[in-house]
Formats: sequence, structure tokens, C-alpha cells
Amino acid sequence: MVTNYNTKYHNVYLLFVPKYTPKLNPTETPMKEIKRYLSPLFLENAEKIKEKVIEESEEFKKKQLNVL
Repeated sequence: MVTNYNTKYHNVYLLFVPKYTPKLNPTETPMKEIKRYLSPLFLENAEKIKEKVIEESEEFKKKQLNVL
């Protein structure tokens, strides 16, 4: 369902995606890969988690570029 929501400055279109539709949500696949990578790791603090998430997201980008 697409809803046209007029604001003062722009036309904004809201697209409601049904629950549990990972193929329609482009963030699902990268997040699943990142979670799979991070789950067995023990990270002491939020900074270490942030570093690993960035590291893994960069690796995911490289993998996706190789597929293209």
C-alpha cells in the first residue's frame, strides 16, 4: 500500500511493507550477515561492537560487488 503524504516542502510516498518479507526489505540481508558474523564473538564494549559492525559491513559490500 502506498500513501501519498503531502508536506509543506515535498511529496513523500510512504510504502508499507508487510511483516516478515525480507526480500522487500533491502536491509535484511546485510543485517543477517552481520549478526551471523558477530554472534559467536565476545566484544567487551560498544566501541568494539561498532568497529566489528563497520568491518563486516565493508566485507559485505566487497562480496556484493564481486557478485556484480
